[in-house]
Amino acid sequence: QSGLAFHRALLSALNGARVTAGTTESKISIPDSTSLVPPVEKMTNVSVPFGTFCRILFDTFAPSTKKSRALTGNPVAQVPSMKTNVRCWEISASDATHLLSLCRKHKATLTSFLHTLLIGIFSKHVATLNAQGQRKPYKTISSFMPISLRRFTGVSPYDMCVHVSTFHFWTPIAPFPDSGITYADFPWPTASALAEKLRSSGKKMTPLVGMVRYLFALGLTESYWTGSLGKKRAGRFEISNPGRFPPPRDPGEDDGATWRISNMYFAQCDAVTGSALKHNVVGS
Repeated sequence: QSGLAFHRALLSALNGARVTAGTTESKISIPDSTSLVPPVEKMTNVSVPFGTFCRILFDTFAPSTKKSRALTGNPVAQVPSMKTNVRCWEISASDATHLLSLCRKHKATLTSFLHTLLIGIFSKHVATLNAQGQRKPYKTISSFMPISLRRFTGVSPYDMCVHVSTFHFWTPIAPFPDSGITYADFPWPTASALAEKLRSSGKKMTPLVGMVRYLFALGLTESYWTGSLGKKRAGRFEISNPGRFPPPRDPGEDDGATWRISNMYFAQCDAVTGSALKHNVVGS
């Protein structure tokens, strides 16, 4: 969301400029009134219930059977490297419109559709690995989905900040049939249920942010941040979807803006310890 905030500010500044060539100053003054947005714990309640604290602590530092039986991709490299690969892919406006229409019809969202689609695709890969005689057959696929906390902190979409938490899913393997899948065969109930969970469970993600203070209080910061090097990766994939940008304009609306955004591309990378694959989606 902060990336979008930057582009909103840039577009607004370009369209608000009233200068001609040769009239600009060589220095730009920063207004004294500029201030940083307060951290998330100052804007909303991020307290951690005791039961949640114990569960998160156990899942983070204790051996987890759930994690050992999940497909998460290659292990985290022992020596950090920022090398990565990026592929940009675009679908047509007509295909996007048709897909969004199907999602609305089945009470799903584009994000929940993509998660369900990827689970079905990766599950076929898991089935192949299990057939090759894995010592511990994979049972689930681990995935992450960031969730903005701005609706709870009240921060403007024009502000840059880190008000975000994340969902972590351990989804049972559910491969698509070898014969392929049609719109009618797609597991829409699964996508719909996930969409409802995302809508209703956002507030439950704030304790994850509140846990950070305990890492410092217990002296676990170094072991937490570097302890995953050389270990099993946490997630196979991550989906991040900031939505449509810029927002659709009303038919016939024209504010006389000189500058417009016609296309958007979105990629991000926490290449060392993050999920093996990132699926970043943005609408134009």
